[in-house]
Amino acid sequence: MIRTRVEQSLFVPGLGHPVHKDGDPRTPVLYRIAAEAGVLGNSLRLLEAIDRIHPKFLGRRLPVNGAGVCGAALADIGIPPHLTRGVSLVAR
Repeated sequence: MIRTRVEQSLFVPGLGHPVHKDGDPRTPVLYRIAAEAGVLGNSLRLLEAIDRIHPKFLGRRLPVNGAGVCGAALADIGIPPHLTRGVSLVAR
């Protein structure tokens, strides 16, 4: 997924932030809440994996952003993927 998006000059959803270059402060809080609630599932784990490997493909590290973690967490609790972006944007 990452390689394909980079080759097509597309952004990788959930990565990067215009202000928080060294890490979005919402990200660890959302991961903690998901873990405490017992809903840290496949989508959040996939985002963690993307966080670990994306510098290899991008040549630089981008922080996982709060909107990405929010979308992954919503997917893990069963919110349909086509609704997760809207929910996370409205929540901000």
